[in-house]
Amino acid sequence: MWRRSSQVRLSCWLLAFLWASPALAQQPAATKDLAKGKLTLGGKGYVLMHGVAYQAKFFDEMMTHIMLSDRAIDASELKKSLAKDGTDDHFFPFQPQAKVSFTADGEPSFSNAWAANHSLSVSGPRLTGEIRAENGRVRGEAVLAGKEDSPTGDANFEITFDLPLIVTPVKAAKPASTPAPATALKPNARDTPPASAGTMPKSAGEGIALSAYSLPMPENASEVNYKTLVKQITYKCPSNVTTIASFLNQELGKQGWNKSGADLLTPKSSILKRSRGDASLTLFVRAEGAGSKVTIMSEGLSWEKP
Repeated sequence: MWRRSSQVRLSCWLLAFLWASPALAQQPAATKDLAKGKLTLGGKGYVLMHGVAYQAKFFDEMMTHIMLSDRAIDASELKKSLAKDGTDDHFFPFQPQAKVSFTADGEPSFSNAWAANHSLSVSGPRLTGEIRAENGRVRGEAVLAGKEDSPTGDANFEITFDLPLIVTPVKAAKPASTPAPATALKPNARDTPPASAGTMPKSAGEGIALSAYSLPMPENASEVNYKTLVKQITYKCPSNVTTIASFLNQELGKQGWNKSGADLLTPKSSILKRSRGDASLTLFVRAEGAGSKVTIMSEGLSWEKP
């Protein structure tokens, strides 16, 4: 009797297992995170094998950012920055890293890299790549081609990734403020070139690198921040986007900076690209509150304080 009961129970268990097996087999396997790449910066190579993908605001535009490093990245510090104001301005891990920022259309907009006190900020044709988002993950690749005549050396990187996306908490938007009326801007006193303009080097290739602190800036600029680690300058101005873009175009021209392609000019945002010898600039001007915010990404400038 006991043997027959055991056989019945065993048969029922086998039937249940066989019935459930197809369903188990149909369950998709969990996607494994992928972060792979290499970075060359400051004459040294780094193998990148850790990464994070996240959404963060750049001015008023929500972008997707990918950061890869040769070691684990502290995502908890990143999330603190995102929770504070929706940006990654308060997050900068001091470790070898390559970062690419993609637009909502999946196009690479600009890149940053840092390692051992060497840094790089680049946008334009040297930067290529693509990104695809699906089921809370992003995957893709990006390449920053080297530039042999760059004063920073043949800096470049290649990255491939498939990572979960950290989403920025959305906060209620503040009512838009009325932009300040267009008025003529004057250069900051420290930006006024000397009477003998010929004493300024025409290019970084002449042996004297152009100083980041000599770039023109409106006299009413505030919250000025020289980010030496990433070779960026940010500041705010009560004037509107059109006025600031016109000011920068005029004053940079006086300093010998040339256009690198057509400017992108709209009432709410503008992008200007300039070059001078081996140095290059990408200037972003975006409406913010009652005024504007300027971000300048550079390559080939000197960051030693005068």
